[in-house]
Amino acid sequence: MLSIIFFIGLLGVAAAFGGLVAVGILGERRVWAVAPIAIIAGFGTLGAAVNAAGFFLPFDAAVWLILGLMALSAAFGWQWLAARQAASLERGDISRHEAFVLFGIALGIAALAGIVALRTLQDSDVKLGHLPLAATIAEGNLPVSDPSAPDHPVAYHYAPEMLSAIFSRVAGTPLWIGYDLQTFLFVFAGLLMAFALARELGFGTHAAVWGAVFFGIGGGLAWLAVVPGIVGLWQTFILGEARDAPWAFLAAMTTPRFDSSFVMASNHTTALGLPVLLVALYAYLRALATGTRWFAFALVAGIAYGYAALALETHVAVLFAAFVAAGIAAGPLGRIWPTRFARAIPGTPGRAIAVTAIILGVGTAMAFWQGGILSTLGQSEEPQAFAFVEDFWNTEITDKGVLPFRPSFFLEFGLPLALFPFAAWRFRGNPRALFIAMIPAIAFLVPLAVRYETRPREMERFFAFSTQLFSFLAGMLLAEIVERSGAWRRFSWRTAAVGVAAFAMGGTALAFLVIYTLTPLGFVGDFSRPFLGIPDAPVPEAARLYAWVRGNSAHTDRFYPFSEEFIRETGRFAPGPFIVGWGYAEELAAYEAFQSACDPNGLRRLGIAYVVARPGVEPMRSDPDCLLRLGAEPVYSDAESPDAWRVWRLSWN
Repeated sequence: MLSIIFFIGLLGVAAAFGGLVAVGILGERRVWAVAPIAIIAGFGTLGAAVNAAGFFLPFDAAVWLILGLMALSAAFGWQWLAARQAASLERGDISRHEAFVLFGIALGIAALAGIVALRTLQDSDVKLGHLPLAATIAEGNLPVSDPSAPDHPVAYHYAPEMLSAIFSRVAGTPLWIGYDLQTFLFVFAGLLMAFALARELGFGTHAAVWGAVFFGIGGGLAWLAVVPGIVGLWQTFILGEARDAPWAFLAAMTTPRFDSSFVMASNHTTALGLPVLLVALYAYLRALATGTRWFAFALVAGIAYGYAALALETHVAVLFAAFVAAGIAAGPLGRIWPTRFARAIPGTPGRAIAVTAIILGVGTAMAFWQGGILSTLGQSEEPQAFAFVEDFWNTEITDKGVLPFRPSFFLEFGLPLALFPFAAWRFRGNPRALFIAMIPAIAFLVPLAVRYETRPREMERFFAFSTQLFSFLAGMLLAEIVERSGAWRRFSWRTAAVGVAAFAMGGTALAFLVIYTLTPLGFVGDFSRPFLGIPDAPVPEAARLYAWVRGNSAHTDRFYPFSEEFIRETGRFAPGPFIVGWGYAEELAAYEAFQSACDPNGLRRLGIAYVVARPGVEPMRSDPDCLLRLGAEPVYSDAESPDAWRVWRLSWN
């Protein structure tokens, strides 16, 4: 109960501060724009500011300082706005009914996504870059270091891990549920933000709602696997034929090979990062169009763009190209050849240049300073090889067995891709919509043209961006087709065709949300699974060990051997062979040297303070006197299980 109360308080502070950004700084009064900005800017500021303060302060001090400053700013800021009668919100030009429908749809999709997240514990969640990393942050790992190579900053995106750690520290929530709370909040905010972006592009309410909905659930045609699946069920249960796994088609129809329609419900990094990028795009377009507040919008866009690099580096790279291209088209090129995009921007081309410079300057500085992958570029000891695809037609996309522009390719991307050219043509008179269309086009083409030789499948991250924005544009196209024909309230061939297309685009995601609300992702059809997806509890002897470690060591202490469960349950560093992001040959060699030959230099190089050992585990299995020769002092043994794990403190600690 206390956790719920404290989390509601945390949510209130974040939303109040984010709302102040929307109303006080940006001058936004429309509730459907203020609400998502309040959530995204509130929690985004909290995560980014704690991360920055962590370079100078301990984690707990940073969290409470930032929360205190946000609460004070919100209290005085809203009081100041109220005194000037500028604190009230409005619906804008949408009716009460339309607002109710919009918020109801966003809340419904977010609730389903949140339930799926609650029910799901994916293998990657318990891997080093997620829950174990979040555990070390909650214990004080700031600036954020690699738990398995603590001498190096972590080369991984950790914005969701930072927020989960903050939730845990403030409200006492388990780290795993922090991810699920983020999924619900940011999916809700993301759908509303997509609506606000569509309105900023000049679309009407109906088209904007459709764009927002399909931004959340648009995808390919994987759901067509239901057809052979039903045939198989008929053969099994009606004809009595023996078939293995007759329900397996449910997994096939809900999990396409590339990240697409379900990505915001199943990937907390994308659930957080995409709404932040929508804020950046919205603020960018407002900065180009508005008069007195253009600098504030440009600054907010730059901060959002930079913070997104702590979650979605690939998407940030795509936006970099789009911002540069748009800045050139509306700036220098606009002086020489007045393009349609340049003519659509109030003022002079200098405004476009200034806005682009602010966004890229602020965003790039944050991206390369705050931590994460972009901040660690050049530190890898393993080759990072990119190459252009030479035999495009016969090269598998990200090594997943799909060749370009074959039937299986179109099944993966479906109507969002098929409708994209028509949407771009239909919106050709809207330069802002064409700017948005340029973004998924870039994201879609990159994996087809460039191969990341080191980790080919990483390139599929680009498709997660392209599919959702293709769907966003396709949804607005379908809505406009119906709206311009005046067929919203009467049945016609046009409404029927649009309805079929809408079902085809949303079928995979809707099936995903419904099926994995009933049964957990990865266990389709298994109704005996617990409702909540929770990491397995450690065995009793391990639980006693972890409790002793948490109570008798500092968060900076390093332990041998490497174990993801150990890191997750204790929040302590355990240098070892599995490293997040880049590889460090020296650390790996030091670990192997001790494990194979009880080499004390290996432990010294890794900075190991404690060795957790038991008979039969290397190096004690092959060298029982190893720790005695090192002068290690026994500091923990399990009285209930003499053969269980013991802890030895090394003499140089």
